[in-house]
Amino acid sequence: EAAAIYKKILESLAPIANATVSHPVLGYTIAKEIAQDFRRTRGLNAFGFGVGYGQLLFFLKNFMKAKVKGMDIGHFSKEITKRKKLKVKHGVNVDDPAIRRHGKFDLTYSINVFEQDVLQSRVTALKMLSNTAQMTKKGGKSYHIITLEYPQFITRKDMEQLGFRVEKWEKIEGGGTFIKLTKVPD
Repeated sequence: EAAAIYKKILESLAPIANATVSHPVLGYTIAKEIAQDFRRTRGLNAFGFGVGYGQLLFFLKNFMKAKVKGMDIGHFSKEITKRKKLKVKHGVNVDDPAIRRHGKFDLTYSINVFEQDVLQSRVTALKMLSNTAQMTKKGGKSYHIITLEYPQFITRKDMEQLGFRVEKWEKIEGGGTFIKLTKVPD
């Protein structure tokens, strides 16, 4: 039900949102998976990498009652995320190991972060993936959307070597790839 509400809200914002944020279907894809995987979302700890204006983070907090934190490399959305009362750290690189100080989370996610124009190198992508692995609790889930059909910088093997089991790796509406991971014991 929460995922359906999210989709409806974002569809109404789509004409405005597409100018500055990812397509609403992307956040909906993750919200739907979270609802299916966790059933009860109240109190879940969630962390978003590259949250931008924090649409999904806002939804997780206010409609799914999760405890949320996030980070973004830019400062452009600082005032908006502050007004939304989201705990977002701005101006932080996704490959910075200091991000790990935020703790361990039931779920982590990213939308359009594992992209060449954002990360610019395989080394940076692997460091971000390492941060993600360190911050996802054992048995926790990590969701990622990449707008490319075949990710350029990361592979299934990379994810498995960092302690994830690949649950899904599939095309999504409008192109791109949805990846769902489960953190396995070290």
